[in-house]
Amino acid sequence: MSDSSADGPGSAVDTGLHLPAKATVLVPETTGTADADLPNFTALTNVYTIHTACTGKGKTTIIDRNDPDSSPIRINCNRPIVVGSVYIDTALQSLAVRIRGGSAAWKVAVVSGAHDL
Repeated sequence: MSDSSADGPGSAVDTGLHLPAKATVLVPETTGTADADLPNFTALTNVYTIHTACTGKGKTTIIDRNDPDSSPIRINCNRPIVVGSVYIDTALQSLAVRIRGGSAAWKVAVVSGAHDL
């Protein structure tokens, strides 16, 4: 584990998203305070689950870097952790976090399969 103050936006740290115990982690818990590309991953099935939370006033979204014109996934800041499942083909996924109109501190993790909070 690394110290988030030593690393820049997108540092992998334990941020308390409390991922499902037996889930296969595709993107480990990652935090940031600015735009960041998440590590690429290949989905193991036709669904993966994004666990995310943020604080601040910026409009925070997750985008598909392979299809930046597609609808982004919005992260509602200052609310409980959000869990959402994404249904896709099993192919390389390239996601990114984007912040607009203010500042925000975010945390994101991706696990294989569909999982509830």
